[in-house]
Amino acid sequence: MTRVLRTVWQDEWLVELGATNWIGWSDLRRVAAELRLRQGDTLVDLACGSGGVGLWVAQQGGSSLIGVDNSPAGCAAARQRAQRTHLEASAQFIEGDMAQTTLMPASADALMSIDALQITPRRAEVCVEIARLLRPGGRVAVTTWDHPGAVTPEELMPNREVVPDTRPLLEAAGIRVLRYEQLESRHRYALLAYRAILADRDSVAAVVGPWLVAEAEWGVAHGARSRHVLIVGERVVG
Repeated sequence: MTRVLRTVWQDEWLVELGATNWIGWSDLRRVAAELRLRQGDTLVDLACGSGGVGLWVAQQGGSSLIGVDNSPAGCAAARQRAQRTHLEASAQFIEGDMAQTTLMPASADALMSIDALQITPRRAEVCVEIARLLRPGGRVAVTTWDHPGAVTPEELMPNREVVPDTRPLLEAAGIRVLRYEQLESRHRYALLAYRAILADRDSVAAVVGPWLVAEAEWGVAHGARSRHVLIVGERVVG
């Protein structure tokens, strides 16, 4: 996977952060800027993975971080990363469902989720949880994949929800959408990575698991119609 990602992403790859998602450094800087974090704020990172991306964004604003992920191994790796980078005092990582965390309402000044909404079968519930966690006026920045138009039976994915547009789900939950932008070059990078994964499918499956090969097969067959998007919003006041 390191070889695949380095070949596709080159200098944009977030190698220092241990990230394996579909955004690069320019996108991550944009996410940090859109969240408008201030000293002392609390940032929640839903589906935080191994923690590197959330830790970097929190550092930019001098904020504390709460990372949530359903993978015990991911949370353990995130804690180790926080210790290595001397950020353990301002970061905590908890195991949990991104649609139903154990955090208190309005406990986040800002919230981020990078390339995770598309892997849940409960996207509307996650949007409700995002709104519940954000204080009024708090900002959210999400990158995900939307799939415009009617979805054919062939385009359905097991244990995932293929959604044409995430904006109505966020708005129904109480999030005012401020920006919705397609990340054109990242879409191209993802398709290149999927083709590279399929060219070495046996090695990838042995290391990462067969799920990534299945995702790559779906992406090559149907991903051209998908949109990789950045969504920025704020919790409605009142």
